[in-house]
Amino acid sequence: MICEYCNENMKDGTYVCTTEGYSVLDSNDNLVQIVATHSGIPADDEEVDESEPVKYCECQVYFLNYYRPNSGGI
Repeated sequence: MICEYCNENMKDGTYVCTTEGYSVLDSNDNLVQIVATHSGIPADDEEVDESEPVKYCECQVYFLNYYRPNSGGI
């Protein structure tokens, strides 16, 4: 899959929810991008520790057909 923004190949990763927020991790569980932060979500909330596979681009503008806020209005 090719990034529609920079035309580079997209990589496999994981979109995860933690008590701190949502982020994208690479295939080695390294942080690639913080998508959103939140506070006050209880550790036992059903969404915490949920994850799903995603494709992401290293330009950090694109993943899973998601347009990053403040990305210049793609």
